[in-house]
Amino acid sequence: MEQQIMEATLYFDGGIRQGIMAYGWLLTNRIPTSPHLDEIFASGNRTCGKGTSNIAEYRALIAGLHGSIKSGVDVIHIIGDSQLVVKQVTGVFKAKKKN
Repeated sequence: MEQQIMEATLYFDGGIRQGIMAYGWLLTNRIPTSPHLDEIFASGNRTCGKGTSNIAEYRALIAGLHGSIKSGVDVIHIIGDSQLVVKQVTGVFKAKKKN
């Protein structure tokens, strides 16, 4: 029997308000009977102390990736609105710090 590959889309976002960081993420996949609709099958959010919006964005991405691993996702499409994070992760921009 052939094993089915699980494919999902990860949406992530992070931000800061009054010096406090927060983030959220969710995983979706297509509903086979409704090809124009997605279902959310995992999500998470957290308030995570003081820092910058870029750190919050990275924490959102990392938490979402952990969530996708726990959910058994094999192929993932990632969507985020932080140009800095997207371009650093894809290699367009160089990261100044390793962490």
